Amino acid sequence: MRSRRALLAFVLVMMLAGAACSGPNIPLKVGVKEFPTDVILGNQVLLPPPAPPPAGNLEPGFPIIVPPSGVQIIDEAGPPAACPAAGEFAAPSLAAEGRAFDPPKEATYAFRNGGGFLEVGPTPSNGSFPAISTRTIIGVQTLTPNIFTYAIISKVGDVTTRTQYLVISRSDTPTTAPYGGPGMYINQIVIEDRGSTDSFTPTPPLKILEFPIQAGATWSTRGVDGSRGTAMGWTARVGREVPDGEDEEREGGVPVNAPPPVGVDKREGDPAYNPDNIPKVRVNACGDVIDAWYITITDGSFVDSANSKSQTFTSLYKFAPQFGGIFVGESVHTDGFEGESAFVRNFESTINEVPAVP
Repeated sequence: MRSRRALLAFVLVMMLAGAACSGPNIPLKVGVKEFPTDVILGNQVLLPPPAPPPAGNLEPGFPIIVPPSGVQIIDEAGPPAACPAAGEFAAPSLAAEGRAFDPPKEATYAFRNGGGFLEVGPTPSNGSFPAISTRTIIGVQTLTPNIFTYAIISKVGDVTTRTQYLVISRSDTPTTAPYGGPGMYINQIVIEDRGSTDSFTPTPPLKILEFPIQAGATWSTRGVDGSRGTAMGWTARVGREVPDGEDEEREGGVPVNAPPPVGVDKREGDPAYNPDNIPKVRVNACGDVIDAWYITITDGSFVDSANSKSQTFTSLYKFAPQFGGIFVGESVHTDGFEGESAFVRNFESTINEVPAVP
């Protein structure tokens, strides 16, 4: 089923700046330290199971999915408008905190995209992704003072994807199982492809982030959907690794030297400082700047044992907790096999505006 192949693509769509005037990657040094605090509520709250979207009522949204091979890519949002680069001294309105405290506002945002796909085999194909797409945040629900859930919907070509997230901002012992502590998780992915519907409901839920976000922190996650015979997992790290010999990077033509992690002054000789890991980035939202955390995904894999399919992926996401815990850019590479066909996909996307403040 072609929609099975798209299940991995949700990861794909959460990054790589470079499409149509990407913004400057200037990691920021923010003079605020994160102090972990656990708040335990006395009343138990049973988390509701994820619900699939209403059939035939899916709107364009986030995250963007990679379409099945052979599908014509249509730029439904029209030609991209000019996207100005942020100034070298432009500053973000809000700093990226160590957790998402409040849920995002329900809204639709435009993203500028780049990249393409190639498939070889009995039915070879290749193409590019649309220059502009939209991502819609829906279904925002606060479950407890420390836990909220929302969904992001995306449509590319004739494939529509709905990804449901759950965010635990602080420890809330009676409600966290099976989530494993504060962080951000994927509860379910539902995909609709030309009239057919498929889903991936991992057990346990997939962990995208750990809170509090700390430069250099690492974790691994893996979830299995027994009813579908599918599994997905990856290893994650906060920060972007700086290759040997590289002391700056460019995004939108603005050079950036890697600063120390948030709250760490390298002049103090803090052992947590790592000059080879850039924890944060300035994202160009068409002239405005968004402060975001780098999240690197490696060893990503998706296996569909029932249909002898396998895929691997790596990605670099840009996460903005100050806007409700959403991704504002991504760069994703995936390759794999399906039957007699092999494919490679590269996707990059960056938000065009500063999101609403929760």
